[in-house]
Amino acid sequence: MGNFSQSVFYFFVGELVALLFAIIVKNEKTRVWILVFGTLFSGILAFSLQGVASATPTTPFLHENPSATPRPMFTLVTTPTATNTRLDYILTPMTSVMPEPSTTPMEASQFLTQTADSNKRTIINLYIQQINFLGNVGDTGDFRLIVLVADTTGTSGGMFCPGDGPLKVRKGDVVISPCLFPLSFDEAKVSDSVYLTVMAIDETGSPPFADLSYETILSNLASAFGNAVLTGTVKIEAIGESKPYNFSIDALMNLVTGKVRTWLEKAEFVGVQGIYLSRQDQWSMDKSNTITSADAGIQITYRVVSSTSAP
Repeated sequence: MGNFSQSVFYFFVGELVALLFAIIVKNEKTRVWILVFGTLFSGILAFSLQGVASATPTTPFLHENPSATPRPMFTLVTTPTATNTRLDYILTPMTSVMPEPSTTPMEASQFLTQTADSNKRTIINLYIQQINFLGNVGDTGDFRLIVLVADTTGTSGGMFCPGDGPLKVRKGDVVISPCLFPLSFDEAKVSDSVYLTVMAIDETGSPPFADLSYETILSNLASAFGNAVLTGTVKIEAIGESKPYNFSIDALMNLVTGKVRTWLEKAEFVGVQGIYLSRQDQWSMDKSNTITSADAGIQITYRVVSSTSAP
């Protein structure tokens, strides 16, 4: 039920209660006062409930460097949230800015399992809780995040966010929950080793192509990343423990062609970091991990949790 419908509903409930009392009371003057005060009370109640319902923020947001000059507020967008931690960040002493673009992630391939079926399944979900920008992004950078994932069979996928446009950031800024939804996979359908790479891009220096969408870039990069993991170009030595690993964009360079390769060669990466997840230690679930990328450009805080169906 929408906010307006709720207000109308509560107004008529209040009116109905007042009318019932007026019928019971025999004194004509008292009836009039009951109806008048009943109408006023119903209107005030309906207006108050509508205000409370419409004032609740539901988008992820940016915590800026407190030493920087505060920027104007963006438009509040009421996109449904995917975690229960949104309010944890509202009561902090930093300046908070609502990002205007939608943060719906875009997917590539069937690696990500975002829908449930009739059978119970164990879904592993990796939530990126925040990105801290340590490196220099100029006066302001146009931030976008690409996350690629693959297992040792070459099955791959990924997502990018925000989905509708980049978010402006500066050095020292912390983006809380850059993606509203986690990167998820079905535990029964992957190998014992799953590799991820998180890439923070500054679109200010990336070449624009009118006919090259982020969906196309993501699909090509995810396929190349799956190939790199399958052939051992991307690997770690000790595979029993989930942990970060160093990842280089060069591992993908010879696996993409055409405009995607041109884009990859010229793209401005603020920070790149690999994350390895192992079945042997239960994918490092229920732990908050904070890692700094090898290039010292970004600091990533993430958490892995399981569920019985895709979120």
